[in-house]
Amino acid sequence: MPFKSEIEKISLGDSYQMASKKLDNLWKRLNRDPTMKFLYSEFLREYKNLNHMEEITNCNHSNDGYFLPHQGVLRPSSITTKLRVVFDASAKSTTGYSLNDQL
Repeated sequence: MPFKSEIEKISLGDSYQMASKKLDNLWKRLNRDPTMKFLYSEFLREYKNLNHMEEITNCNHSNDGYFLPHQGVLRPSSITTKLRVVFDASAKSTTGYSLNDQL
């Protein structure tokens, strides 16, 4: 997706704390539901294998990047996709702006 021009760019600030809090909540949910945990793990494995994401080992939490929170929507009755992972680009960082505000 195209970003706004340099003149219109807004500083996103720090998104780590917000994303970390959402990840903690996701872990709690996954630990209560083994099926969802398995499906979520499979999704992340496939996403990584397709090079849509990469694992970061040494993170300095700088403002140069943006931590994009995500969550799963489980639909057991679905024939094709039982789990849909939703990325929340509207989540606000410390400056009150989101990644969507940059697009």
